[in-house]
Amino acid sequence: MNDSGLMVNELLPDTFNRMEGVVRDELSKDPAMGLASRVWGLVGSTATDAIRSRLNFDVVELLGRGWAFARELHEYKDPSRHPRDESSIVYLGQHNMKTELYPVLTLMIGPMQSPELRFTLEMRAHINSVALSIRDGHITGLGSGDCFVEAQLKYREIALHDPIKSRKVTLPGHRDFKAPGLAIL
Repeated sequence: MNDSGLMVNELLPDTFNRMEGVVRDELSKDPAMGLASRVWGLVGSTATDAIRSRLNFDVVELLGRGWAFARELHEYKDPSRHPRDESSIVYLGQHNMKTELYPVLTLMIGPMQSPELRFTLEMRAHINSVALSIRDGHITGLGSGDCFVEAQLKYREIALHDPIKSRKVTLPGHRDFKAPGLAIL
């Protein structure tokens, strides 16, 4: 079971309108991949399934990694200001976060391996509020809050679908990150 009720791959459509064309164009550059030209539809749907599978993780994990870079939290890395045994709760009001993930896909077609296809998943989170637990320069957990997330998958500059906006996500009442937590960077 996931914690926020929203997995990253749920932000993506079931099919990517332009996946088959992108894969076809890339693989057709390699003469050894000629067999693939007979099965483009299957190759495109296999690529879609593989990308969706790779992005099967909770949105809260991604948000936590983003907060690790927040300027507002840098002071909590300094043990002279916040001793190692001090636990703090920091409330962050309305803010936006942006990140990119880069899933890489390699297809096996018969005995042939395709070149790596590097995709970009652009994500934007619009957070209304959140409470973060901090100890020893790490985000150790988060408290209640809410947000919505937007996502779009691209191959190079080609958008594979229209941008998708999630429903409003209520962040869990309390979520601990695996010890020692997410290091504040």
